[in-house]
Amino acid sequence: MTTKKHSRASVLWKYAHLLLCWLPLSLFGLLALGVLGGGYWLLLPTLFLLALLPLLDFLTGWQDTACFEKTDLSAAEISFLNWSPRSFAILYIGSLI
Repeated sequence: MTTKKHSRASVLWKYAHLLLCWLPLSLFGLLALGVLGGGYWLLLPTLFLLALLPLLDFLTGWQDTACFEKTDLSAAEISFLNWSPRSFAILYIGSLI
């Protein structure tokens, strides 16, 4: 019974990790809010990059291998993870243009 709970927690942690890998993409939503709102709304991307992300990194660290192994990921999940930085780069270049 303990292994079943451990495996369920491992699966939940794996999917949480997959979703959190896309967290940096929310920067572009905050950038859009800042441009549309103007004023202090323009501070949102800066606060996100200089306060929230370092805080989350400090709190979580590199613990992604503690709950699941990389071999537990399917091909679709690996593709999902590979597209996260690619999407970030595309949106970053697009926002600069």
